[in-house]
Amino acid sequence: MASASPPRRPSEVLADLSAGRVSPVYLLVGDDEAGKQPVIDALCALVEPDLQPLNVERFHATDPRSSGQSGGADAIERAVSASRTFPMLGERRVVFLMRAEAVLKRARASTAEESDDEGAPRPADSADEETGSTLALLEEYLKAPAAHACLVVVADDLNRATKIGKALQQAATVVEFWGLRGGKEARGAQIGAALDAAERYVRQRVGSAGKAIAPAAIEPLVEYAGTDIGRLRGAVERVLLYCGDRQQISEDDVRSVVSGEASVDQWAITNAIGAGDAREALRQLRFALDAGVSPYLVLGQIGWFVRTRLPEVAPALVTEAVGHLFACDLAMKTSGGDPQVLLERLVVELCGRGGPTRRLRRG
Repeated sequence: MASASPPRRPSEVLADLSAGRVSPVYLLVGDDEAGKQPVIDALCALVEPDLQPLNVERFHATDPRSSGQSGGADAIERAVSASRTFPMLGERRVVFLMRAEAVLKRARASTAEESDDEGAPRPADSADEETGSTLALLEEYLKAPAAHACLVVVADDLNRATKIGKALQQAATVVEFWGLRGGKEARGAQIGAALDAAERYVRQRVGSAGKAIAPAAIEPLVEYAGTDIGRLRGAVERVLLYCGDRQQISEDDVRSVVSGEASVDQWAITNAIGAGDAREALRQLRFALDAGVSPYLVLGQIGWFVRTRLPEVAPALVTEAVGHLFACDLAMKTSGGDPQVLLERLVVELCGRGGPTRRLRRG
């Protein structure tokens, strides 16, 4: 069996894609989700914009609509099936398997030998069996990936010692995204270097937002996030939202956010939309997504508001709102853009010039 190639740098992969050098399978691994986005965007751009709704598909292993008890196995089956399907009108199909760690980490239980306390083999449950069967389907595909497709597996981590982990490393172009760190783990002097990078990131991001941050306020942010760039990015963005128009960020502001005092209200988004406060709705949307709330759950809550509450307060605006809601739902299902951006657009469209209630009063 061929040995795995060393990981590529994102800049190298972007250069390859720009030059038309495309691999049939990519593995984007690491906890720097924002760092992955330029590569994901470049892979989407392999398909002409007009054909992306037909030939760019995303399957989420954490989507409760597809995962069920199988822990995302259905998402793998659908991704493999989509990769084998010929593109419509165009020459290439790009298929993303997002949040694949939900399944790849289960590979430990479904591929490694397990035993009970007395040393007897431990039987796999039905979910493990289904996951193992689906991973075998993916392994088979990796042996002969379709020439007309580009399968992109996106995960924050995977068990590299398992059969599927080894198969992915051997078949795919591996691109790693570890943010502040040079690898999955930072040790010794690498930790200090990563923390210094974290401090520089905070200063740069706050400065780009036109604000200033007190030196004492940086320390709790770095302590909270450590060397996790995703956690740091989320915390900084929440602090910026929390401070609003204030130009100076204090230590108290930071501690209010990272200590959990600025809690997330699950209905705050729809309440703000109903009040016509687009700024607050966007702020609460960012809070929810940074806290790990599924974009599909947020869309469902907004859909409930449009179907249930809007007819009571602004019946004349229901048809328009339903149109915006369906357009967002279709775009999210057909990889029409980043879910967060699509939800932000939906919020702004629903709020309009002051929101449903105020718009109705003006009418």
